[in-house]
Amino acid sequence: MPLARGVVELKLRPEGEGISHGVGQFIYLTPLDETLAAGRGEEHPYTIASAPSDECLRIGIKELGDASHALQTVTPGTRVLVEGPYGDFFGRRFPQRDMLWVGGGIGITPFVGAARNLTPDGPAEGRIQLLYLAKDCSRAYYMDELGQIAEANDAFTFTLHCYRDHGFLDEAFLREHCPDFTEREIYLCGPPGMNAHVRQLLIGQGIPASRIHSEVFDFL
Repeated sequence: MPLARGVVELKLRPEGEGISHGVGQFIYLTPLDETLAAGRGEEHPYTIASAPSDECLRIGIKELGDASHALQTVTPGTRVLVEGPYGDFFGRRFPQRDMLWVGGGIGITPFVGAARNLTPDGPAEGRIQLLYLAKDCSRAYYMDELGQIAEANDAFTFTLHCYRDHGFLDEAFLREHCPDFTEREIYLCGPPGMNAHVRQLLIGQGIPASRIHSEVFDFL
């Protein structure tokens, strides 16, 4: 399914029992589509964007190289090999603190999977504020779905930050949309420049590095 120019979400249906995964984990994907211009038989890592309860495995892929470019037009119904899951982005949980999620670019995918895992009547793990950093609204691939999830779950709040409108994320924007951000457990995922900027901003506000958990998407 195309999400934006150069971005698709693949929906993988298991031939057997599939795999069990947690939110924020990733897999190694090997496409076998013979029509692919590049990447056939090659293994590449991609973050899982589906909830653990989803019958299918959903993977958000942005074209950042020959293989990911070719996957934009992979033939529906062709087979892929999946290895994993790996990773523990959300492995460290701190129920005593609310969470702030900051995602940008295709680095939004672990937060999409985690948001899809939320249910209105599910167990409460504190409040969650998601800041979605994008160049502009057209590059906020999951904006509509995340807004719908926020409407259905009182503990989840979603805010879009567009660079074209607001410039770089700054303290004023954080305090306006998440006034208690300095008290929260914080998870970052996005391109290297975004992660470095946000981490420096947070540490500059006195947040200890031990409360900032991050993954960088610099090779996916």
